[in-house]
Amino acid sequence: MDYDYLIGPDANKGYNAYIPDFPPAAVVAVGKTREATATRMAQAMKTTVEFLHSKGIPVPSPRSYRGEIPPGFELVSA
Repeated sequence: MDYDYLIGPDANKGYNAYIPDFPPAAVVAVGKTREATATRMAQAMKTTVEFLHSKGIPVPSPRSYRGEIPPGFELVSA
C-alpha cells in the first residue's frame, strides 16, 4: 500500500514524518536526515500494516492527501 506522508524538520535539527490517513501518532518516523526518516517511514508503515492485519483491525485505504500542509513540511507520495 502506498500512502502519502508529510515530512519536515523537528525541534532537534532532524526530521519527522507522519501519515495523515492514520489516527494521530499511529505511524510516525524520525531521523537525523530526510533520507533516514523516509526509510524509517517505510519500515514503520510495513510494521503497522502487519500488526493491524495480525489483530484483524481494518487498515485505512490510501488516499491522496488534500489537507493543509504544516509550515516547513512537504507532501511525499510513496
